[in-house]
Amino acid sequence: MGQRGPIAAFGSVRSERARKAKLKSNGATPQGSTPERPSWLPEDAAAVWDAVVCDLQAAGVPLQRIDGHSVGMFVLTVLETQKAAALGSTKMAARFGRDLIQWANAIGATPAARLRMGIRAEPE
Repeated sequence: MGQRGPIAAFGSVRSERARKAKLKSNGATPQGSTPERPSWLPEDAAAVWDAVVCDLQAAGVPLQRIDGHSVGMFVLTVLETQKAAALGSTKMAARFGRDLIQWANAIGATPAARLRMGIRAEPE
């Protein structure tokens, strides 16, 4: 279930109408701008940051400069999940994994989040 009922079928008239209305109402374009990496993000997170931002832009997620902190928290959670898994702490890795899913939904890094945003998947 979506936030307000079932998610509209991909490619349906209803989903296309909602997508266009949403993009028009907030003035967002799929191109957007590239957020800057926050200064509080560790240096070892630069590679993950670049990969995440590149993947989000390729998926058509409209990023703005203000989104840098949200994407930064997602990247930090990815790093902490990897560290917990490497140490063998399955409980901490699972906890960070749950946080990771929530941050992924917040920044549009999951298919369901992009569908809620009205972003269509472009066939390759």
